[in-house]
Amino acid sequence: MRINKKTVIVTGGILALALLGGGAAVWAQSSGKSGPPSDSLVYLYDTDLKLVSDPSFVWKFDSDIYTSASTTDMNVPVTCSAASTGVSFFMSPVGNERTPSGWSAWTVAMFPRTSHDVLLATLTPQTFIAGNALAVKAAGGKYSLGFVCTSDNGLKVDAAYYRTIDMTGGSGDFTVEKQ
Repeated sequence: MRINKKTVIVTGGILALALLGGGAAVWAQSSGKSGPPSDSLVYLYDTDLKLVSDPSFVWKFDSDIYTSASTTDMNVPVTCSAASTGVSFFMSPVGNERTPSGWSAWTVAMFPRTSHDVLLATLTPQTFIAGNALAVKAAGGKYSLGFVCTSDNGLKVDAAYYRTIDMTGGSGDFTVEKQ
């Protein structure tokens, strides 16, 4: 059999795709997620402005939930890129974090006039006025809860910051999985 340069390149490309695909499948299976991970860690603070890191802590559907990029200082913002023009808070099926049309419920926010900082993003599910947060509450299940930096009139997600939650149908009570 004669092997030429084109055969080697095509075979190498197929092998690389197979390895990448296999690695992605193993990652998805081991992480329990079907989508890419959050762009960075997100820490949650409660109504009393205390860090909540216990995965057995039960949040209510209307609990005040604030985010920070720090475990020691709740006033550390997440900074979106200069290309970002907006921010949205969302709840979505796991894997749809970067697809606005796939979100179950959301609300749109604005940046402060002088920065692209997201400071103390409020992730209270009850406050998501677009979509159908009450349907999520009724159904329960596994969802992602977080916020995204957007551009192109909110249609393009530049970065996503979220946590996976397990919600009880009916009550809307939920726990947050470890990151």
